[in-house]
Amino acid sequence: MAQIEKQPVLSLCIPIYNRLAYLERQLKRFLEDKDLFEEKIQLVISDNCSTDDLRSCCEKYQAQGLKLVYHRNDTNLGPDGNFDWCFHHADGKYVWLLGSDDIPVKGLLQRLLDILEGKEYGLVHLSTSKRESELTEYCKDESIVADIGVWITFMSANIIRTQSLNSINLKENIGSFMIQVPAYLNACLTSETNAIADMGQLFEKDSDAANNGGYNLFRVFVENLFGIYQRFVDNGLMAQSSFEKAKRAEYKNWLVNFVVNLLILHRPQRKNFDLEGSWKILRKHYGKYPYAYYYTCVNIAKRLARTVLKPFSNKR
Repeated sequence: MAQIEKQPVLSLCIPIYNRLAYLERQLKRFLEDKDLFEEKIQLVISDNCSTDDLRSCCEKYQAQGLKLVYHRNDTNLGPDGNFDWCFHHADGKYVWLLGSDDIPVKGLLQRLLDILEGKEYGLVHLSTSKRESELTEYCKDESIVADIGVWITFMSANIIRTQSLNSINLKENIGSFMIQVPAYLNACLTSETNAIADMGQLFEKDSDAANNGGYNLFRVFVENLFGIYQRFVDNGLMAQSSFEKAKRAEYKNWLVNFVVNLLILHRPQRKNFDLEGSWKILRKHYGKYPYAYYYTCVNIAKRLARTVLKPFSNKR
């Protein structure tokens, strides 16, 4: 009688286009934990029709004992299409889409397994900021959405139950640069229990962020993102108040810096963002909220204060 393979705890899927040097570093790190990939972690590399020879890199590490699945798309599906392919070819109980330039720090994979094994979470968010508890569980509590805030968009910081993908069609979100967000929200809002884990530093302090961008920042992170939130409200899966809290948290903790830097001070950024229609989008989604004007004024005031006080601090 054939032995039935045990379901992996986690499918670690890397949607990638080129970035051969980063893939080399990722696989080198995974090789240090190759025993985890025998049964507990399924490693899937989804090559989005790269010009780099990613296949040879994968084969080199397979020859050294690292168990992985290499897949190459016949054509470039775009980032959303490649994410969707990964989501639907994950065999593990949980699925984690990992950015191709995010190199996990040593020991992270085992710590993740310690959190996931034997648990029934819908979503586990890997916090990027210090929290009071190493693991905070949310039971039928939508406040997790606001607590995660804009980091719901960061695919490398979110792990979900693979089964939750059966109840959502992600293809309608292709082209939004946000296809991962409805997957994460659906997993979170249709589950009894979710969690935020404070794990300290997740990835090595080096990434390919300088090559990110090339899209309309405010259309993606305001228009598209809020459209996704609103669909969950309209479908009865999320309260309007939870959406409003998430919206406010995003402006206060993240978006206001871009508003001031890019639209008011016109400071050059390393990211090449398209800003067409930005003010129109902001007026539509934040124009009626006094807090948006307040946080903007506070942000500018703090910058002015630092500029005025800087000469005095340098004399100390």
